[in-house]
Amino acid sequence: MKARSALLITLALLGIACGGGGAPQTRALDTRSAAPQSSATGTPKRCDIIHHEGNPSDERFTGSADLRTKSAFELVMTQCGNIPESPSFIPSRLLGSPGERIRITLINQAVEDTVHNFSLNAQHIDTDIAWHKSATLTVTFPSSGRLYFYCKYHVSEGQTGELISN
Repeated sequence: MKARSALLITLALLGIACGGGGAPQTRALDTRSAAPQSSATGTPKRCDIIHHEGNPSDERFTGSADLRTKSAFELVMTQCGNIPESPSFIPSRLLGSPGERIRITLINQAVEDTVHNFSLNAQHIDTDIAWHKSATLTVTFPSSGRLYFYCKYHVSEGQTGELISN
């Protein structure tokens, strides 16, 4: 009986010393870190926040789509993964040929009743999309480099993206 009691006391002390006992420790995930995490290839991970000079805000990276062989594309506006309050364009990077025009259907799949927007200042585009609605517009890839688009309602939360000439 003494051996069993000693064993239970030892296990209890080990549990306390190793962080057991007391309230569980939690840490909030900071999705707006200054130095985004990257994979071994240096590519941002999905939902990372990254910064580009010239972008109206930081970008919540949600992937890339090569549109060089397409004439139309669907761009979804929703939250990023399971991160609450993370408005995003999915994907956030659109690759195309210099001067290429493409029809983009914007689809608002927000989790809550939220209006999204697609603004592309360089092409004088400013279009609102109501919750669970869509809108179609045409954009032109720049002759070189990149152009930034954003949601004017959620730009400060990282809902931006890029048209990249490739």
